[in-house]
Amino acid sequence: MERLVDSLADYVSKEIRDYESRVNYQFGIMYSLFFNMGLIWHKLGNMYDDNAVEEFKKAVYYLLALSNNISSKLMHRAYRYTTRQRK
Repeated sequence: MERLVDSLADYVSKEIRDYESRVNYQFGIMYSLFFNMGLIWHKLGNMYDDNAVEEFKKAVYYLLALSNNISSKLMHRAYRYTTRQRK
């Protein structure tokens, strides 16, 4: 079994950030990537807690964005439905 090393975690983290810069509105995917990256940093030990916290912050950001995006779509559909009923 391969041992998780910080250089590999750093590489994966940079790849995720590169992906983030090229992709829009993939909130669920971005949440999963950053959350799992936070777990990886945490697994490496206390020395990497700051890295883990930063990744978890990004995961929470995308989770909130996902939640807000879903809420907006549902509200729009609900409003559209009620306006049709009034006509």
